[in-house]
Amino acid sequence: MIDVTSKMEAFRKAACHNWNNYLMPGENVLRLDVEQSFEIIERELLRCLVLGDMGEAADLYRSKIIECLAIRVDGNLSETQAYESAKNPDGNTHWNEVDLADLDTSYDFRFYDFFDWNHYGLINYELVRAIDIVSGKRFLIPTNICKFNLLKH
Repeated sequence: MIDVTSKMEAFRKAACHNWNNYLMPGENVLRLDVEQSFEIIERELLRCLVLGDMGEAADLYRSKIIECLAIRVDGNLSETQAYESAKNPDGNTHWNEVDLADLDTSYDFRFYDFFDWNHYGLINYELVRAIDIVSGKRFLIPTNICKFNLLKH
């Protein structure tokens, strides 16, 4: 297990910088071609900045759990909010606030992606979408309390 928290922070900042300064087509403007290009750039940043010889895992970014990137919740849990996903009767996802104190020991999180509520403007990726590999539950956890570890098999 290798601590890659600083590398994940570099990846997060690089992705945000690329979107905010070069790719964002305008506030609340959707361009699928630009979105698809950005997804490719994000995967390559993750591959080069974080994953090293496990780079094939970058192809899973935003589509499946990245099993080799474990997340541990650590930090000031009293001043931030986290959310757990739930399905509405109509099939849409909504996010319920959860007690952060439960997240540090109760779950075995893996990285899915960085998240912003509105991706069609400036982004900062203040949330991590994490999945508990035991229950399959999805969570949004503040980036600043996430520690990332690369699991070598």
